[in-house]
Amino acid sequence: MSEEKLNYGYGNNETNSIAIVWNIDDVRQALGDLDLPIDFLDNNECMQVLYSVEDDVTLDFFDEHICDALEEVFEEKISDYRNKQKEVGSE
Repeated sequence: MSEEKLNYGYGNNETNSIAIVWNIDDVRQALGDLDLPIDFLDNNECMQVLYSVEDDVTLDFFDEHICDALEEVFEEKISDYRNKQKEVGSE
C-alpha cells in the first residue's frame, strides 16, 4: 500500500514541488524588523497582512513584501504607535 501524496493544487505535489508556508509568526518577525512589538497586531490583523501579499510574493523578497504590507495595511496604527513612542521618549 503506497502512501498518499501531498497535493498542493494545480498539478503540484510532493514529487514535483515544494510548498512554502508563511504564517503569523513571519508577520510578527517582520514587526520586529520594523521596530514594532511582536504583539502589536492580533492574529486576525496578521492574517490581513498575509492576505494582502498572498498574490504578490516571491521567496527572495518575502520579508520586504511583508514589511511593505504591514506599513500599508496598518499605516495609521503604526504611525500612532511611533508618535506615542516619541512622546514617551521625550519626557
